[in-house]
Amino acid sequence: MASPQTRQILARWLLTGTFAGAAAAGLFAQAAQTPPARGAAPARGGAQPSTAAAATKDTFTVIGCIAREGASGAAAQRYTITEKRGDKPNTYRVQGDAKELEVHVGHTLELKGTLAGTGRGGPLTLTVAGMTWISTTCAK
Repeated sequence: MASPQTRQILARWLLTGTFAGAAAAGLFAQAAQTPPARGAAPARGGAQPSTAAAATKDTFTVIGCIAREGASGAAAQRYTITEKRGDKPNTYRVQGDAKELEVHVGHTLELKGTLAGTGRGGPLTLTVAGMTWISTTCAK
């Protein structure tokens, strides 16, 4: 049987090894994470991401005013959101539940979803995954 002093030394080594292993595992896990794609999330300035970044399936958040495109026909079922948080306003086409979007025309909403670009310089399309009502009016 080991002496009490030997047991104490072994316990310290075991405890030190356990903490060292946990720290190493934490550092390894942190290093293994990949950073988000550049432009995948909106900057505070509201910068519009490139089409390549928009092709990723990252969640994008837009806060702005909902409007209807066109006055009648098929265009009446198309909606846009205009975000004014940057140097210049950014407008995105919105793809989502038309009945829900129609209720919120003229309101300020926060929409979350994925972006897709046309590749031809046209507006990006936001496919809505989540919607949060902010106001019954739009900021001027």
